[in-house]
Amino acid sequence: MTRKASCVIFVFLKEELFLAERRPEHESIDPGKLALPGEHVEHGESLEQALIRGCREELDVEPTKYWLFFQQRYLTEREDQDCYYYAVTGWKGTIRQVEAGELAWIRLDERHLVETGIDRNAIFHL
Repeated sequence: MTRKASCVIFVFLKEELFLAERRPEHESIDPGKLALPGEHVEHGESLEQALIRGCREELDVEPTKYWLFFQQRYLTEREDQDCYYYAVTGWKGTIRQVEAGELAWIRLDERHLVETGIDRNAIFHL
């Protein structure tokens, strides 16, 4: 049985690039795939609170300029996710790999390199 979950996805943008991560092989959802970094929304937490917490935990930065631009449902073997995509164009700190998988900046016109269809679709909507 799948559980219901909400997730915030961070689409960090600079110039014509976006940030992607190679998900660790031990992850239960999309292991080893090139995807966008994100975080589950915890009980009692707003989407914005989850975005700020997730960016700190995953990438060691605090988002300062961001907006919600896309929402889509993602059904996996383990979860029925409501995914909320935030474009992030301003942040404090230097992005670094903390909990996120291996990081890479990818050109927007090369979104086909992202291996999850839901993330490719979101980038298309930017």
